[in-house]
Amino acid sequence: MFVDRALVVLMTLGAFWSPLRAADRSVSCLLHSACVLPCPFDPGPEVVIHWLNPPESSSPVHSFYHSKDQLGHQQQRYRGRTSLFKELISKGNASLRITGVELADSGRYKCYTSTTKGNNEDFFSVEVQAPVLEVSLQQEEERLLCRSENIYPRPDVNWTPSPEPLEKPLTDITSSETGLFSVLSSVPLPQRPLEEYSCNISTAYSWRSATYRRNPEIRLSDSLTVPCVEVTAPVKSLVWKFNHKKTIYNKTGTNQTFSDFWSDFVDGLTKSNGLALKDLTLDQLDCSPVRSPLTLRHSL
Repeated sequence: MFVDRALVVLMTLGAFWSPLRAADRSVSCLLHSACVLPCPFDPGPEVVIHWLNPPESSSPVHSFYHSKDQLGHQQQRYRGRTSLFKELISKGNASLRITGVELADSGRYKCYTSTTKGNNEDFFSVEVQAPVLEVSLQQEEERLLCRSENIYPRPDVNWTPSPEPLEKPLTDITSSETGLFSVLSSVPLPQRPLEEYSCNISTAYSWRSATYRRNPEIRLSDSLTVPCVEVTAPVKSLVWKFNHKKTIYNKTGTNQTFSDFWSDFVDGLTKSNGLALKDLTLDQLDCSPVRSPLTLRHSL
């Protein structure tokens, strides 16, 4: 009798699915990482679990009954990538773990659970993201070029301060064969003294920024503070670089380091994460950020 119930449930899940439902639970998964879809249920004897994507599919993402996994009808692309928390099933936990998350794993999932006490359905809206990890900002001739790649979903790009109408950014957002997006955006190099530009690239899940500033000439032994682009949320990581390549300062969480070459000339950071320089010599000025572009990368 138990065998019949399990098989009938598997074959008729799609046929009895109804569009009338409670709001889906939203789950965000990182590309190429592991992701867990939580599904609690009222525990009882003769547990049957079916995960489906889409909900009306006749081939499961993962199935469990007869006290073990049943993967004979599993969708091909999920093979070897799904698992349940076996030790927690008897306690009412049917959560699904997916490894090596792919963009194709996005979509609507159904978690069907059944015991002798009854059955239940939960629905999930899964979105896969590849966050903005790096923004490169470089000067090429008379333009500033901003680049980033391997992003999902499609990112937004903006420059601050906003260029004048006649200096509208040239932005190209392309999608590769893998579905990931790359960004190339440029604006004319600012000409006014102390002018600065920040290139900001964001999705609904992530944000990165790089800042270019042309600094004034200073006298020997003068101090100089290079301001940081203002952000309203706490900064988790912060990197100051010289000429886009050499790291001056790096902060991740509570850990912070200064490069040996710059340590004697850095007076620290301001409360707004600006870079304070001191005691600059002729040798230092020859390769200091007052003569060359200084870039900033930070994340929330």
